[in-house]
Amino acid sequence: MTAPQANSSRPSVLRRYGPIIAIVVVIAIVGAVVALTRGSDDETASTGDGNRNPGDVAGLPLIYSQAEEEGRADSIDWGPNCNTDLGQVKIPSVYAPSCVEPYDPADGNGGATSSGVTADTINVVFYMTNPKLDPQLAAAVAATGADVDPDTAFETAQGFATIYEQVFELWGRKINLVRYLGTGAGTDAIAAKADAKAIIDMEPFAVLGGPSQTSAFRDELAAANVMCLGDCAGAVPQPQSDDIGGGLLFWPYAPSPEQASLLTAAMMCSQFNGGKAEYGGDDVKDTERVYGIAHFDTPNGDQATTFAVLRDSLEDCGIEIATDVVFNLDLARGQEIARTTIAKLMDAGVTSVIYLGDPINPTTMTTEATAQQWFPEWIIGPNVFVDISVFARTFDQEQWRHAFGIGLPATPVAQQAQSSFGLYEWGVGEEPPNNTYGLISLNVGLAYQAVMLAGPNLTPETVRGGLYAEPVRGGGPTTARMSRGEHGLWPFLDNYGLDDATLLWWNPDAVGEDHIGNEGVGQYEYVDNGKRYTLDGWPTRKLALFDKSSSITIFEELPKIDQPPDYPPLER
Repeated sequence: MTAPQANSSRPSVLRRYGPIIAIVVVIAIVGAVVALTRGSDDETASTGDGNRNPGDVAGLPLIYSQAEEEGRADSIDWGPNCNTDLGQVKIPSVYAPSCVEPYDPADGNGGATSSGVTADTINVVFYMTNPKLDPQLAAAVAATGADVDPDTAFETAQGFATIYEQVFELWGRKINLVRYLGTGAGTDAIAAKADAKAIIDMEPFAVLGGPSQTSAFRDELAAANVMCLGDCAGAVPQPQSDDIGGGLLFWPYAPSPEQASLLTAAMMCSQFNGGKAEYGGDDVKDTERVYGIAHFDTPNGDQATTFAVLRDSLEDCGIEIATDVVFNLDLARGQEIARTTIAKLMDAGVTSVIYLGDPINPTTMTTEATAQQWFPEWIIGPNVFVDISVFARTFDQEQWRHAFGIGLPATPVAQQAQSSFGLYEWGVGEEPPNNTYGLISLNVGLAYQAVMLAGPNLTPETVRGGLYAEPVRGGGPTTARMSRGEHGLWPFLDNYGLDDATLLWWNPDAVGEDHIGNEGVGQYEYVDNGKRYTLDGWPTRKLALFDKSSSITIFEELPKIDQPPDYPPLER
C-alpha cells in the first residue's frame, strides 16, 4: 500500500476542524515506554528501532540505541542527564528523547547553520490566537473549561522551556522562545499571511502553533523555509503534508486524517463488519446494519482524500456504504446542516452512522435525530475531539448513549496524576498556570527534541533525520504510541506522530473528570481498560462494548506500565 494520493493542483486551504485546535490540550499524551502491540490477540514486544530513512543524513549525533547496536554504549560518557538503563534523557516522561553523545565545545557547532540559528541562539516563535479577535469561538472554547488566556499560556510555555533547557543537549546554543499574538481570527487568511510575514521578519528557525483554519500562514512560512511544529496548521491531508517543503517543514504530533481513516477502517473491519445494529435504539437494533457516512469537508474539498481512504478501506473488507453526506463547519448554519444531514441518512435507511468530523456539528445533528425519533448507532470514525467527554457532554445524550468507535487520545488520567502536570511541578516547583499545559508541553518539547536530535549542524534536513532516528515511544493505556519515519507501523513513510487508537463507548450516566479536569456527568468508557491498537494490531476476537466490568473511564493514578521514572526535582 502506498500513501494516499490527492490532486496536487487542488488549492491547499487547510480548515479541517480549525477552531477546535485551540484546545488540542486534550490529546496530551504522556506516560512511560512500553512494548508495541502487533498482530491479533497475541502481543509481540519490540523497542521500535530508530531509522534514518529516506537516506542517511550526515552529521547527526549518535543516540544511545544506535551506540548499543554498535556495541559502543558502555564506552561513552553520556553525562549526568542520561538514564543509561533506558537510554533516555532524565525527565519524568515517556517522550523523553534519546540520550545523545555529549557535545564537545572544542568541536564547534557550525555557527549560523540555518535561518534563525547562530552559534549561541535558536529563534523559535510561540504563536497564540488572540481570543479577543474571535469572541464567539473563544466563548465556546472557554465554556469547555479550557484556559484561553494567552498570558498564562506563554508563562506555561516558558516554564517547560526552563525545564528542557536544563536537561536537553542543545549543542552550545540556547532557544530564544518569542511570543507572537495573532492579529486575526482563525479563518482570516489575509491576517494569517500578514502574521507569517511578520514572523519571518523575526528570522525564526521554527514556529510553534498557528491559525488553523487557513493554509496561508503555513504556506507563507514554508516559502521562507521556516519549520512549523506541533499544532501549527490543523489536520493537514497527508498528500499536502508530504509536499510542504519537500517533507521537511511540517511536524505535527496527531495522526494524519488519512491515518485516522485507516485506523477506523481496521477497527470497523475487525469488530463491526455486518450483523445487526445491536447498539442502536429500539427502532434499529433488530435490523441488519446499513452504513452511512456523515463527513466533514472544507468548501475547497481539502478532506476528500480522508473520506475516500475511509470509504475504500471499508469496501475492501466488504463493508458497503449506502450513502454519504458531506457537511461544513458553519456555526451560523448549524441547524440547517443538521436537518439536511439527518434527512439524507434516514432516507437511505441507515442504521449505523459513521461520523467523520468536528465536535461541534454532533450537537445539532443528535438533537435533530431525536426530534425525528431516529436512534441509530453512532460510530465514531476519524475525528477531532468527538472522542473526548469535554464535547460529548454537549451532544444529545439519548442519542449518544448509542455511540462507540475509535478513540485517538489516550485514556484519561486524573489531573494531579498526569505526567505533563507532574513534569511541570517537578521542574518548576508549582502547578502550571494554564490548564492547556498538555498541548504546551508537547509543542515546546517537540522544539527542544528536534534541536537535540538534529545535532550541532541544525537544519531542517538534520531535524528530519533526527526525528526519524528516534525509537517508537509509548503505547500503554494512558500513553499513545508516537513515532516518525519507518518503523513498520504504517505502509508508507510517516511524518506524523500518533500511531495507535483504542475502542470506546459513551456512558451518559458516568460521573467524573474529563480530559482537562472538569467534573461532570457523562464519560467515555475505554474497552479492555484502555488497551491501544496499531493499524495491524486490532484483534480478531470480539471486544466487549457497553460492558463496565472490562472498561474504564479514567485512571486515578497512572497504571504501573505507564509510570515514568522517578528523578530528584530540578534545582531551582
